[in-house]
Amino acid sequence: MAGEEVAEPGEALVETVQERGQGDPHSRRVTTEGEVLERSSTHVYYDGSEWHFDPQPLAWRRVATLEPAELERVREAIGASGFMDAEPEVRPSGTSIGGTNVTWTATHDGRSHTVRLFGVPDVASPQVDALNEAVEATIAGALQRSSEG
Repeated sequence: MAGEEVAEPGEALVETVQERGQGDPHSRRVTTEGEVLERSSTHVYYDGSEWHFDPQPLAWRRVATLEPAELERVREAIGASGFMDAEPEVRPSGTSIGGTNVTWTATHDGRSHTVRLFGVPDVASPQVDALNEAVEATIAGALQRSSEG
């Protein structure tokens, strides 16, 4: 089931944008209000036996809504991860062919910071990895809760 389209995606607390050489970018945003949104031109779902990748219009869609405590965990993760002091660009030491460029932006204590990773998976940032792990775990918990209710 595709998420509901959202005309105004709201202010980002944390956002990631993945760009490959071809095709539309894929974005995920957690807003300051706790909405979890994705922007993708592909609707990916599993029907119980196989994965499906269906085209859809490139638009923001609501995936989940975080509870206040979950939103606070995301805020804490931004500070605890060291993301706000991470290098703004991480590039591969050699040649990286066919990787994905991933841009992370987060806001903490009134300050915004962006980190661009060029050529993922050949490059990584421990601070981005720590933030990603915390954000994904929080979103997974919200998705699990919404699927039970």
